[in-house]
Amino acid sequence: MVPVWGEVMTSRWAFEALAVNQFINNDYEKNVYAFEKEISTSGFKKVYWQSKMITLADECAKSLSGNNCAEILKNEIEAEMKLTPQFVFKAFDKLKNGLDAATLVEIKDYLLAVKKQYTEKYDKAYKEKDSWLSAQQENEASKAAFAKLLNQSQNNNLEDLAKNTASDLDAVIVENDRLVATGDPIFRDGPVDKLVRAHFLAPRKSVFGTLHSTYWVNIGVIWFMSLVMWFTLYFDLLRKLLEFFESLLMRFKRKKI
Repeated sequence: MVPVWGEVMTSRWAFEALAVNQFINNDYEKNVYAFEKEISTSGFKKVYWQSKMITLADECAKSLSGNNCAEILKNEIEAEMKLTPQFVFKAFDKLKNGLDAATLVEIKDYLLAVKKQYTEKYDKAYKEKDSWLSAQQENEASKAAFAKLLNQSQNNNLEDLAKNTASDLDAVIVENDRLVATGDPIFRDGPVDKLVRAHFLAPRKSVFGTLHSTYWVNIGVIWFMSLVMWFTLYFDLLRKLLEFFESLLMRFKRKKI
């Protein structure tokens, strides 16, 4: 999540809007973005998320001191059941009372079922992307046209930024009792329960519970900031605010004397 102090910088909203729009909507990426987003999301879930969840379950079963694993497991499974409602973890209430051997087995069975689902999604998206790429390079002429398309559309520096390839963080970290992916921010939507706020370079952000394109959300925020600044300058609110605080300070000094 972007720090609050960073949200007041208009240039931050403008840069993010341009970067996200350029990455997602260039002539090449707009054809494969949906596939790559599914590959990234499903790949993370079936590999890193799955592995971390099993590790947390084992740690909880061993009752390792100083570990908030039960709360993390509960939060993650609750969120996952909303994403994949066809897989219900029937022992969810048991997580509130600790983790016994039977519940540990149920968690691993649940995770295995969820992993299978994401593996199927990953394979399907990978095949669809590969099929599209093959269709663009059927002969020498189309190969040359495709190479030109890539050359005109892709920017390696922007891609490294959007996918956070230079990060030395682990693929998954714990933040506020949730598991968070550190890679591929351009493929991860912002949280639905946060008005406008999201991690940097999120492709979509929530506005009153509905996800919208980051480009248009950020444009709206910039317009809102501009209107607030206009209102502030037109009514000379900064001067009035400074005079108000100055008067409060003078009253405080008088009372102290």
